[in-house]
Amino acid sequence: MNTADLVNERVGIVHSVESLPTRAGSPKFFHYSAQLCNLAGCGLHPVSARLDGTAAERERALTKVMAEALRYYCAAFYDPDDLPMGCASDFSFDTVPGHRFALFSPEQYLEPDFPYMPLTPETPVRWTPAVEYTTGKTTYVPASFVRLPYRVKSWSGEVAVNPVSSAGLAVGPSFEDAALNALCGAIEADALSLIWQLAIVPSQLRVETLSDRNYDVVSRFEKTLGSVTLLHADVGFGVPSILASLRATVPGAPSLVFAAGTSPDPGTATSLALDNLALTLRYALEIKAHVAPPDQDAGLSRIATSADHLNYWAQASNAAGAAFLFTSKKRIESSELAAPKSASKVAILRDLVGRISREGHSVVFADLTTRDVRELGFSVVRAVVPGLHPLFAGYRYRARGGTRLATISARFARSRAGGSDMDNPLPHPFLIGGADS
Repeated sequence: MNTADLVNERVGIVHSVESLPTRAGSPKFFHYSAQLCNLAGCGLHPVSARLDGTAAERERALTKVMAEALRYYCAAFYDPDDLPMGCASDFSFDTVPGHRFALFSPEQYLEPDFPYMPLTPETPVRWTPAVEYTTGKTTYVPASFVRLPYRVKSWSGEVAVNPVSSAGLAVGPSFEDAALNALCGAIEADALSLIWQLAIVPSQLRVETLSDRNYDVVSRFEKTLGSVTLLHADVGFGVPSILASLRATVPGAPSLVFAAGTSPDPGTATSLALDNLALTLRYALEIKAHVAPPDQDAGLSRIATSADHLNYWAQASNAAGAAFLFTSKKRIESSELAAPKSASKVAILRDLVGRISREGHSVVFADLTTRDVRELGFSVVRAVVPGLHPLFAGYRYRARGGTRLATISARFARSRAGGSDMDNPLPHPFLIGGADS
């Protein structure tokens, strides 16, 4: 990726990029931070985000931060006033029925000051078009599932139905690449939320069977801060989701840090997980150094942002709550994970959509690519899969609705540490991209 085409403090998609130093005592990674242009200059609502990318290789880290900038730029390049606002029943165009989304339980909606409303045919929201992949038909979904950032204009009668996140938003050199990456992101959020809420015990990946590159990255963590465990987090679609964890053994370091990666290729999924672990570790180190520990007497409802989640699990006193994740005696080699049978991204995407469809879920894609980004040779796509379980920041906003909790609970009954309970009593330990935008 040629950064010269993207970075210009006056007219670039990216205003500036800077290299960040590695903290003393931390594993050696390259860290870059990019300042997105202010979209107010394009006549849109002011958005000027700072985005980060981390990897063991300099060029890879720079590519990652540029990809972050492209996907955020395209997702933010919209005027909410251009989106149709109203109830699904008001329009002649097709909409995804609200009951298909796995959101919140009836009990959650009745909680005092709960900020989200059920998505029914009579719920007034703003809509944006997407395409149902298997039929090619245009259907509309609530814009809050697609655009980022998204702020509800309550004064216009619009109501909020979901927290925003960047899960399922991705960039690639073609529509198919971006769509596949986006779909993997949606699958990853589903896997992480279900594994945590249902206390599913995942099998562990043998570190000694990794590629040389990934083994080297693991060693960087283990030479400085603690032990790395790689967990296989697939809950049924046959796509490798790798959950990387760092359990610190150095005093003062964050006690527990997690990050995931998902890709049809197991090696790529592991690389993504380890790079993301390094990025999340950087955030956790900053939080541990500058933010007070959570008030244990304030209740879990205080866990409202991604930073709150990281801060909670940075405390050694809370580590026992995640111990179930590491109790499996099953060990698998990286070569045992299913690899794609075809090199064609179109074929891989079609196969993955087919697996999801056989589970009873439709897949829709919103192509968010702006003209300038397309001219640079990239596409940005948001995947929306109604029915897959979402992963939100905020303990109060864990999704307890939909049918997938019960389905996966029954399917993994022998692999669960939580018995019949389908609601882990503790906040999840994952970083949610875009959640605090």
